[in-house]
Amino acid sequence: MKSPTESTCQITVSTPPTEFSLEQAAAREANERGAALAHQGRFFEAAAALEEACEFDSEFADAYSNLGAVLRRLGDVEGAITQFEEAIRVRPDFAAAYYNLGNAYGLKDDKTAAVEAHRAAIAHRGDYAEAWNNLARLLNDGDHYEEALEAYLEGLQSAPENPHLRNNAGNAYQGLERFSNAIEKYRYAIENAPDMSEAYSNLGIVLKEVGELEASIAVHRKAVNLAPENIGALNNMGTSEQSSGMLDEEIRTFERALELDRSAVITKINLATVLMERNDIDRAIPLFEEVVETASFGDETPEHALAQKKFRPLPHVERRILYWRQTLRLAMGDAGIYPARSHLSGLSG
Repeated sequence: MKSPTESTCQITVSTPPTEFSLEQAAAREANERGAALAHQGRFFEAAAALEEACEFDSEFADAYSNLGAVLRRLGDVEGAITQFEEAIRVRPDFAAAYYNLGNAYGLKDDKTAAVEAHRAAIAHRGDYAEAWNNLARLLNDGDHYEEALEAYLEGLQSAPENPHLRNNAGNAYQGLERFSNAIEKYRYAIENAPDMSEAYSNLGIVLKEVGELEASIAVHRKAVNLAPENIGALNNMGTSEQSSGMLDEEIRTFERALELDRSAVITKINLATVLMERNDIDRAIPLFEEVVETASFGDETPEHALAQKKFRPLPHVERRILYWRQTLRLAMGDAGIYPARSHLSGLSG
């Protein structure tokens, strides 16, 4: 299941009033120019035009919100938040500005503020499918699966064909271990978005849970074909191959993932585990050593937070790694002393 919220910011162009000053007219022209430049990906030029719009009309909510969206694309999240809040000050019922604000807080990993902003967006626009989706993702990431599912279903009332809402509703069902419902939602998402790698990857996870290993591997391969550099999809495919006893394929899959990101903790653990199964001590030792010596599972980084979420219970994992480290050192002269192989979890797409 994918963790972060949808991070798209929305650019708006308002209809000008019937009567307005020369400054207001200039502000609207600059706002439209900035919005057009943003849609072309020319963000520095867009920011300059939108700053000009704000200077011409200090009560122009659309310009503030659009400037915030552009600053966020330029990596200035704090600046973006300031502009979104300014837009809301000018227009307290500005749903798109609340939505953009929620996404910006999500980038800061301030989930409480992000949830509050998305709820405000929905309060001012009840059929705001994107806001329902992002609110639900935040709730789902906090393991509030029932609340997340309710939010997804509310969003689907406004956008019943939306594949992202269907896919993410599947994630909530997966969290609730209602696997048949999850499979239905993922398949519906794929039907409406055949190139949606994430939905294939999530479907593969659930198929593995219900014991349909061949189908799981086939679906994961589709996900990898659609997104060949997606490390999560590769890890998911590898864990399904692991459950099927396809050790050679599993090793190649995890090696491919590690080539894409040498720092990926979960990939190292997965690869080292299967190497242990093959009695390939020389290759397993360095991987486990890297994990133990360079990765602190208590760190509040996105990668380690995901590792904590997926490797439950965490203390068991940490003990297992430390035990392997000690056992491997003692086992150098006795290739038969190994701990039992444990099931590992991959990442979602």
